[in-house]
Amino acid sequence: MKNHTREKRPLLQKDYLLAIIAGGIFITINFALFTVGPLYMIHSGYSEFMAGLQNTLFALFCVLFRFYFAPLADIKGRKAMMLLGSLSFVVGTLFFFFSQGSFLIVIIARIAMGVGMASYLSAMSCYISELVPAESRGLAIGLQRAMYSLGLMLGPVGALALVKRYGYPEMFLTLVALALLMSLLVSFLQETYKSLENKVQLKKIIGEYKVLLKNPQARRIFGLILVLCIGYGAILSFVAIYLGGFSAIPNVGLFFTFFSTGGLMGNVAGGMSVNRFSKARSATVSTVMFAIATALLYLVPFAPRQMLVVCSLLGGFGFSAAITIGVNWLIDSVPEETKGAALGLQENCMDGGFAIGSFIFGLLTLWATHQTIFLIIGISGIILPVLMNRSSLRLSSKNKEEKGYATSYNNRDV
Repeated sequence: MKNHTREKRPLLQKDYLLAIIAGGIFITINFALFTVGPLYMIHSGYSEFMAGLQNTLFALFCVLFRFYFAPLADIKGRKAMMLLGSLSFVVGTLFFFFSQGSFLIVIIARIAMGVGMASYLSAMSCYISELVPAESRGLAIGLQRAMYSLGLMLGPVGALALVKRYGYPEMFLTLVALALLMSLLVSFLQETYKSLENKVQLKKIIGEYKVLLKNPQARRIFGLILVLCIGYGAILSFVAIYLGGFSAIPNVGLFFTFFSTGGLMGNVAGGMSVNRFSKARSATVSTVMFAIATALLYLVPFAPRQMLVVCSLLGGFGFSAAITIGVNWLIDSVPEETKGAALGLQENCMDGGFAIGSFIFGLLTLWATHQTIFLIIGISGIILPVLMNRSSLRLSSKNKEEKGYATSYNNRDV
């Protein structure tokens, strides 16, 4: 059943450009506060534990709120939820600006931004997928996620530069201005989807999740993304500590710069591949590339600078390509009326994977060195995706995979 409110148009169109620019601003603000937030709390006199706690609570808010707000994109429409998300970021950044170091006000800001994260990202992916023709969707989502990688590169660096030059209030005020600009851009978008039922019912939301969890293809995709993000969570939390132990590496921040650069290329390459190759194979191969990069961190003591470059570029490419392909694969595998809920679960698998990866790595440090743990996680990340998708990897062509897994409601996109 189609609920699109407008015809799909070529990739380079006003609505698409406005949407990816707004999405880039959204991610830039998020990464800026994720980096500067703990520093602000320490600057305000709080302990490192309290500084990290506000980020932890924010991640928890995102996961919990997403179970409710993500499916609303299938009821209220994509643009409505993107606008809610952007306005929530306006409120959140304003609370940061007026917080004056108050932990309570910072947590209120994080609650508002948790609503924003829960509402915006999955709705935007739905919006992009419906805005362009099926043959352009892979590249469209790849470019969208490339903006996310760009936000990861620019957000923390820009925020830290503003703090150093002007101070925290001025930096927060800049983020408020960016959030307002983002909201303005979203307001200019035309809606792409209108549900036949506009009333929010908890029973309907629960029903969407039941449909998704009965879908074997969707479960396979969620599992692959979870495994991928467990590895990334380990890297995100501990690679800086690990690399900081080598005097030959003067700036461990270069790892994330190269990782983001690889991610930019991976997003575009992943998006271009979805209409050319089997999505199951491409996602599995990309995940294995990331896992190989994780395992290769074991070799850093033997060639620190060289391995930093190799692992970060290869890891960033594999991670971003796998996520881009996975999102496209998921969109092809679920009914239109559950797309928002499906992409919300995908985002929760990512956030959950980050947390699990960080926890597992920290636990393993009780018995093993960082070097050995990266090798273990990397090897596990190679084996598990292959086992999960072994049936797809044995198929001789993309058409066989699509025929075996695509459901009747999605045959128009095959």
